[in-house]
Amino acid sequence: MSEGSAGPEDLGPGQVALMVATSIVGMMMIAASFVYADMRQDAHEEEMLPYDAAIDLVEQVNNNVYLRGVGFDGKEYDYVVLSKGSLEWYADHPGNFEENITSGFHYRITIDDLDIPDDKSYPPLNLSSYYVFGERPPKEAQVVRITVQYTIHLEMTRYPLMFREAFRHAAEMTVEVWE
Repeated sequence: MSEGSAGPEDLGPGQVALMVATSIVGMMMIAASFVYADMRQDAHEEEMLPYDAAIDLVEQVNNNVYLRGVGFDGKEYDYVVLSKGSLEWYADHPGNFEENITSGFHYRITIDDLDIPDDKSYPPLNLSSYYVFGERPPKEAQVVRITVQYTIHLEMTRYPLMFREAFRHAAEMTVEVWE
């Protein structure tokens, strides 16, 4: 062998033991740093607050495929459009809504169809003016409220060949959360 390079046959037992010990100590330090970082993260994680819970509920509504409206081609829109037919079904089966939209906090979600006045509301014809899911907040509760704008897509019929793509209503969803 040339000078300055040592092959495995040139290492003595003490040098091999030192390399193994160095490797083991290095791996233990890396593992300890991961454990320490995890412990620090757990110590600094904040408890979910009512505002965070309200944002989470809005995201759950946005991501719920059963609430989403679809176009005449049967495909979801690239943006959130709520289905009037789904809202009517959930209004008739509120327990199903609360199974799909959950929170560790008490909540009420109100979706108001702004194009149907309250005095013209007629649920048997799928013309509800608003939909309410969840509980009524107690008077003494500190309630966090968030309001989000949506579009409600009315049910489309294919026969006669009318794609009522223009049949959309403006809507406003209010999420109320309390402990």
